[in-house]
Amino acid sequence: MTLISSYSAFEEFIMTTPEKAVLKKRARGMRQNMTPQELKFWLFCLKRLPFHFRRQDVKSPFIADFTCRKAKLIIEIDGTQHDSDCGKSYDEWRSGKLNEKGYMVLRFTNEDIEKRFTVVCDMVLHTTETRIKELESKR
Repeated sequence: MTLISSYSAFEEFIMTTPEKAVLKKRARGMRQNMTPQELKFWLFCLKRLPFHFRRQDVKSPFIADFTCRKAKLIIEIDGTQHDSDCGKSYDEWRSGKLNEKGYMVLRFTNEDIEKRFTVVCDMVLHTTETRIKELESKR
């Protein structure tokens, strides 16, 4: 086990049960109140792919919009709140933390979903296939 994965396991361990319960409840609420772009992406892209994706998946201490655990791939659909310097900085930090846990993070904007939907879906399909092959070859 590497130092990074040991630290990630430690981070996961120190999350208290009440904190995990709060995250799970929040994720459940987010699944029930998806943005129009998230809903479109879920129904007309991810659910049609031959891979299992989860919506609003808890990756302590974060909640990822969509996760394919087999590919260790997280997909984020970002609204305009992510356009600010503060939002961009936080997203970069958060993606770095998820990368340390072995996840690749793909970010798309609401505009990408609205105007380049087919391109986004093709990119997700290709990236998911590639990641699964890469991870399986390392086993």
